[in-house]
Amino acid sequence: MTSSAGRHRPMGSLADRPPHETATRNPDGRTTLDRHPSAGRRRRTGIVPLAARSRVRHAACRAIVAEGQALSYAQLGEMVARERARLDAAGARPSDRIAIAATRSIETIVAILACVDAGVGYVPLDLSYPAERLAAMIDASRPRLVMGDDAALEKLRASVPEFPTLERPAAREAVHAAESDWPMCSSRRARPAPPRAWPWAHCRCAT
Repeated sequence: MTSSAGRHRPMGSLADRPPHETATRNPDGRTTLDRHPSAGRRRRTGIVPLAARSRVRHAACRAIVAEGQALSYAQLGEMVARERARLDAAGARPSDRIAIAATRSIETIVAILACVDAGVGYVPLDLSYPAERLAAMIDASRPRLVMGDDAALEKLRASVPEFPTLERPAAREAVHAAESDWPMCSSRRARPAPPRAWPWAHCRCAT
């Protein structure tokens, strides 16, 4: 009798079956493939899940080295979780955009990972840009808030006096998409572009 959980395909195609499938020959000459209970589980991929697994497996190993500073995976995980909690407390949602006052520091990497973990979009603001360009980027992206370390925020404030922060995020209606905005569509089948390397920091995720 054929199992309701099984699937039929010719015996000649069984050589490439995955290890979580078991082949059973039926009296009628057909072959049933039974899946193990864990077959439907997909392993999460991406930089944040990799870092989370490395936090457990390689807690004491160095995860990031920048400007003479180093963080272990355990320390990185704690900092990302803390920044993620601050985003949650500020009411950040997956539909929001978060601007990051980006400096060449570990704090910027932590902020990016926290945004990725929270599922929000992030807009890096290069503080070497002219004041007019920074103001235009904030106006165009309409971020829910701008995050960064104290020194970065002070430097940004010298160019753009007013912007929303973690303590005072923008009102929800102020960050809604405009009618002229194009929607961004994604597909699960689409292959993501490979991440660009950071020229000023070394980040390694062990598996």
